Amino acid sequence: MLTFAIAAGPAIPPPVRAALEDPCPSDLPFRAVRHLLWSNPLKTVVFAGWQDDVDLGMGDRCHRNPEGLTAFTGHVWPRSGVWPPGQWAACLADHFGTRSVEDVLGVFTAISLDADGKGIVTSDSLGTSLIYRAQVGDISVVSSRARLVARICADGQPSRDPLGAGWLPFCGFPMGPRTGYEGVEVVPLGVRIEVSPAGIELRPATPSWRQPLDGDPHALLDGVYADATTSIHAALSYPVERKVAELTGGKDTRLILAILLAEGLADQFEYRTWGDADLPDVVVAQELTKMHGLRHEIGHEPARRQRATERQRRLVEAYPELSSRERQLRLNVGAWDGMRNAYELEAAQPPHGDRVALNGTYGEAFSSNYLLTNWHRNHADLHQTLLVHMKFGAAGIFRPEILQHYRSELITAAYEGCSLEDAPQDVLDSMYLRHKARRWFGATQETDENNHVLPLHSPFGVRLGFALGARERRRQWIYREVYRRTCPALAEMPFTSRPWPEVDVPDRQPEPRRPPALHSVPRRSSRRPLARTAVAERRRQSEGEDVEVMRRFLLDEPSNPVFDLLDRTRVEAAVTDFDGLTEPSKKQLYGALTAAIWLGGHEITP
Repeated sequence: MLTFAIAAGPAIPPPVRAALEDPCPSDLPFRAVRHLLWSNPLKTVVFAGWQDDVDLGMGDRCHRNPEGLTAFTGHVWPRSGVWPPGQWAACLADHFGTRSVEDVLGVFTAISLDADGKGIVTSDSLGTSLIYRAQVGDISVVSSRARLVARICADGQPSRDPLGAGWLPFCGFPMGPRTGYEGVEVVPLGVRIEVSPAGIELRPATPSWRQPLDGDPHALLDGVYADATTSIHAALSYPVERKVAELTGGKDTRLILAILLAEGLADQFEYRTWGDADLPDVVVAQELTKMHGLRHEIGHEPARRQRATERQRRLVEAYPELSSRERQLRLNVGAWDGMRNAYELEAAQPPHGDRVALNGTYGEAFSSNYLLTNWHRNHADLHQTLLVHMKFGAAGIFRPEILQHYRSELITAAYEGCSLEDAPQDVLDSMYLRHKARRWFGATQETDENNHVLPLHSPFGVRLGFALGARERRRQWIYREVYRRTCPALAEMPFTSRPWPEVDVPDRQPEPRRPPALHSVPRRSSRRPLARTAVAERRRQSEGEDVEVMRRFLLDEPSNPVFDLLDRTRVEAAVTDFDGLTEPSKKQLYGALTAAIWLGGHEITP
């Protein structure tokens, strides 16, 4: 794993240089074993890179020669073939000499600077690898880690941004450019970063989902299939002990299984499903693997348990007064700088060098993550969906003026990189790409112990999905066709999540709803039971403990800066009636807890 930071400007101050020269800064989630410092002759562009000891056959992730510097974070490989072991950065340097970022796959950030300090910093085509930036006077800083940017640019302790953290109690995930730090922003999807001795400039570019794609859809589907198989072969090239394919009862991971079966590669992976033996995902996954004679395991493998136990021991020694659950909640807030909701806890551990895992994330981008919203006749309908039907702010815990702020910012963020010329459903479906998916998965890149490879992270697939149009995305045309080509029987087995959408149901507008009152009391839920997933089961089992942690940070700490955003009386009512909240309201209350831990400085850093 590589973390980098670049500072550019006419006169880089000594404190900034000192931060870049630090061989092992505390801002990293891993132990750095290599530190590279590079600059142009005038020292107006300075690059610093810190690398861990997990090689994965890539070699050094930075390549220097007389022509300049090339470096990359994450996982990157060519669209055809595999780069030689130990030479990935050098091969990427050659690649940039003749081709663009569109011709490589993976989740990565790539840096290419010439000897004079001119060049680019670019994320993968879907913008999943996050890049953070800040401007201090005439000095620009970009990095793969928000905390690093904040410290480099701060004169003292970095200030935390309440309005950035406030997205979590509003909608459960961050939107727009804000982060947990004041003055530090996420570079938007579809923006090109140009570096020069004068500084760093952001240039608009056309994101993948808006790039036109013409031709017969059945022929174009070959490109989606090729992207997936290329990523699978890249995972197989890693010289690691374990090659795992994560398998649930949903469509995404099963689509990867269908491709593996069609390519004759299924027996080169072992299959893993999280959860108890009676969980629907586990039951279906066991049936699938048994049908094809594949190896399957349930839950946490011994090595993972051992690592988790060792980390837990260290945390107990450091924080003996805290419960195990509170330590876990506070660790997750610290791992992602307050930008990942405690509603969905993750391991938050640096990469492990003995495995690589296939994961179905980004499959939703082929279709629509909002399958019941394809009724928009115009952009006013879309605004109604965003402000009312999607239940943002449903917990009713914000101060009135702050709630109005987020409703206004929601519309702005929804149209970031779009225009009124885009179809309303395209705006909504791309919002998942531009905000939710990238801010959720991208933030985990440096704490991804399983070295996830995403075969469905396909720029070509996203382009095809939007070229097909909203109705075909809702019908999940790409899924249906890949299953038909590869293993039709897998499409006929029941799914534990969403079934196949009805093909011929006409578009329909839901019954009009009145917008929620600014201070509506959270109503007791009459919803259907929450789907039994491994994450949901773990949360159900610990909700009692979580409510006690909420009481500590949301009721017993009235001076917490989170109450510049939230109404204390409404928060108290929501925590007291937690069992009666709807699931969106619970998620937003977990977001309030995350924001309170972050803004109060109570997080635990990995």
